[in-house]
Formats: sequence, C-alpha cells, structure tokens
Amino acid sequence: MVQEVETATSGTGQSEEGRQTVTNITQHRRAAPVDDKIDMEIPDPVYDFEHLGLKIAESLVYAAEQQVVEANSLLEETKALAESIREQVKIQTAALEDLNGRLKRFGGQMLDAHRQFNGGGRETKVEED
Repeated sequence: MVQEVETATSGTGQSEEGRQTVTNITQHRRAAPVDDKIDMEIPDPVYDFEHLGLKIAESLVYAAEQQVVEANSLLEETKALAESIREQVKIQTAALEDLNGRLKRFGGQMLDAHRQFNGGGRETKVEED
C-alpha cells in the first residue's frame, strides 16, 4: 500500500513534485533466510524489526548452546589432564619416598661406620690449654 501525501515544502522523503511518498512497512517484509546452523521456529513476522529481533534471540540461544558444547568438551579434556597429573604425582611421590628411605638407610650406615671406627661411639674430650 502506498499513500501519497501532498505537502507544500520539499525535504527528506519527498518527491520532486513536492509530494511525500509514504510506504507501508508491511510491503518490505523479508523472507527469513535459511540458516542450516540455526534451527529456529520463527513465525512469519509482520515487521522487519520483529524478524530481526526473533533472529537475534535465536542466534543468542544458538551461540550459548555452542559455548556449552565447547565448555563440556574442554571440561572433559581438563578432567583427563588432571587425572594424568594425579598419576604422575603419585609416581613421583613414590620415587621420592623410596629415595628418602634409601638416604635414611645410607645415613644410618654411615653413622654406624663412624661410630665403629672411632671408638665405638665414645666421645673424646678436647684438652684446654
């Protein structure tokens, strides 16, 4: 539907004859573009802003869902990495405990050898001058 409004002045939106042309916005309805990535149930919008608003809303939901999928994938990868780290820590802890035990035994053997070869554990007094 096109309406013609007679005006005396010229300006934005006016034709050269001085008539202003008003176009009904329902003539400019656009068909919703088909997007395979976004499965949306958008009703046939009457106005462009309605179409855009619905499209934005559906796009936001789709983007959030994709972030959730990516976050879940990252969570699973992180859990696997954490388990690997736990296993490595367990192995290194066992190795350190073994080393600590061997060092204690070696230190005990050295102390026993020192005591055996230096008078059976007697302390010697240092003479003062």
